[in-house]
Amino acid sequence: MPRLGRSRFALLLPTGLLLAGLFGLTGVGSEPSCPAASASDAARVAVEPRSDNVLVADVTVVLNAADCPTALGAAELRTGRLPAALQRLQNHASGRVSVPLVLMDASAPGGRGGRWLTAFDPEGRLVWYYTIPERIRQAAANHPASGVVRLGNGNLLYQIRDFGVEEVSPDGRSVRVVEMDGSQIHHDLIQLEDGRVLFIGVEERVIDDTANGGPPIWRVWGDTLDVLDLDTREWKQAWSTFDAFDPFPRVPDRWRHLDRVEMDMPSIWEWTHANAIYFGRRGNLLLSFRHLDQVISLSPGFETVEWRLGGPDSSFTFPDPADQFYGQHTASELPNGNILLFDNGNFRPEGPYSRALELELDFGTMTARKVWEYRPQADVYAHRLSSATRLPNGNTLVNFGFRGDGPDQPPVIVEARPDGTAAWELTPRLPGVRTVSYRAYPWPTLGGELQVEPTGLTGLAAVGGR
Repeated sequence: MPRLGRSRFALLLPTGLLLAGLFGLTGVGSEPSCPAASASDAARVAVEPRSDNVLVADVTVVLNAADCPTALGAAELRTGRLPAALQRLQNHASGRVSVPLVLMDASAPGGRGGRWLTAFDPEGRLVWYYTIPERIRQAAANHPASGVVRLGNGNLLYQIRDFGVEEVSPDGRSVRVVEMDGSQIHHDLIQLEDGRVLFIGVEERVIDDTANGGPPIWRVWGDTLDVLDLDTREWKQAWSTFDAFDPFPRVPDRWRHLDRVEMDMPSIWEWTHANAIYFGRRGNLLLSFRHLDQVISLSPGFETVEWRLGGPDSSFTFPDPADQFYGQHTASELPNGNILLFDNGNFRPEGPYSRALELELDFGTMTARKVWEYRPQADVYAHRLSSATRLPNGNTLVNFGFRGDGPDQPPVIVEARPDGTAAWELTPRLPGVRTVSYRAYPWPTLGGELQVEPTGLTGLAAVGGR
């Protein structure tokens, strides 16, 4: 059963399944007399929280099939008790987000308190969650669900670093788990037009690093692009950083200590640390390298590197040094060709702060300049994770996902207007636990539901007609 919270939206499952649930819950033993209706059906859900930490939805279904007069079914759908940690979740919201839902992963470093996929309504209220299974969390060393996509069949697919992927239906069922030993899958994935899944992987090679003052034998990780067939559970490498770049030119040796501490692998140098992939307007692929402070564009088919933005050997210069970015996440290409990213600000020369940043690329002068940013009036420093996504109305959904300005600081998710003001702000907090979120996704629907006003029907009764 899907987990629902108080909201104004409708959960639209396949008609027969939803009707069976409704009439079954209301105690009507026989099948409804009207046949399954078509896409003209309407399903409405008015949801409210209860004091016993159960989320309850009052559901009304109206059938308007051509061969059947109007039939109405009403029922109460009730979830099980919320997980203990989510019972303590405190959401502080102001304003109203312009998209129907905001999907987020929610977790605590080290796995304390659990890990979930969660969805919030325009008022910032929890309306859906999926608990990452314990066996996946343990096998993945408690890495977060750091990449979520909607598949062509409507299901959600998420990946967990070094483990694999799980496909989840909107009503909270695990459809399949693909464990990918040896793939080193991490950070991001995209479904291709043929149904296969493109993901970021890792390849290890040994180099002579004496030119950089390192050892003659040095184990180096570089990122790869790999393609997974969900049906056969087989994957293959499509591209490697080692085949496109020289590992010697790189940013100053500032990430090495971070890698050693966080990954507990002091003998391995994580060279590029890719964290986002995004298809551009021409079928080119943007790839974000956090450890190089760089975004690149690969030609369709990944045959050539079209350009490099920021970091070593950048194709573009920054006339204003303040327009440069550091340790970025979620680089994407906008319809106008500009680049939008979350600038974490790690090792920023003028001091650490984070922002959403939009850059215009001039291919005549090969320069990059800032045309927009969202930087809170009181600086927020999110030194890890985080995201920035442009919305259909021109606003930007910004997730300050892992606060570096204090262990008790929760994520801050903002819908930022073009003028730099906030239309909506949400701070989800688990008291006593450091709460983090890898990304915030604008999500139009979980299962094809419609936004409607609450019906006000609360009784466990059903009415039907021929």
